[in-house]
Amino acid sequence: MPSMCCFWCPASNFDNRAPGECCPDCGRPYEAPLQQPPTRVRNFVIEEPLSRGFYSAVYRARQESLRRTVVIKIVPVAVYQHFKKNWDRECEEHAAIAEGSPFVADITEQFTENVAVSGTIVSCHVAVLDNIVGPTLAQLLEDPDKHGLTPRMAAQLAGDLYEIMHLFIQRDRSHNDLHAGNIIVQELGNQMLRSGAIEPGVRAV
Repeated sequence: MPSMCCFWCPASNFDNRAPGECCPDCGRPYEAPLQQPPTRVRNFVIEEPLSRGFYSAVYRARQESLRRTVVIKIVPVAVYQHFKKNWDRECEEHAAIAEGSPFVADITEQFTENVAVSGTIVSCHVAVLDNIVGPTLAQLLEDPDKHGLTPRMAAQLAGDLYEIMHLFIQRDRSHNDLHAGNIIVQELGNQMLRSGAIEPGVRAV
């Protein structure tokens, strides 16, 4: 399991976690935000947990007011305070890099909210992101037959990864957590096929 920070007891410990491992201070599993996720955040109804990062938990959700599917990322305020990170600036830079680029999921909203996580109320920073449909690059590489990996798809994704790196170099920014689990292989429908691409039906995002 990757390194994870406890949602309730932030500590500067970057050790990898074993499945089911619990925080030595509060006794809650590091995966508790996925095992007992919130049911809603403001007007977003949580549909399923997606992943757990070091700081955050990520969920697929339904926005009631517009009836659209989005991705919700939550990070405890105390965690960002402990690591002296600036949430507002991070979201602003995310939005600036995503603007006009098909290779970065857009951030459409951010706010701070009390969220019920694993039976307790946690003050959380919340980001609302575009819902990108498709497996992660890590899932694709772990089971290429299941996801239909072809040489053309591999070539296209390799080119897209160079585009992503070039984008960050142009903006003089670093991602700091760029790995196969954070790259989604977007499955493009007929109306979104890429003109002139090696494999027009996929895009790395």
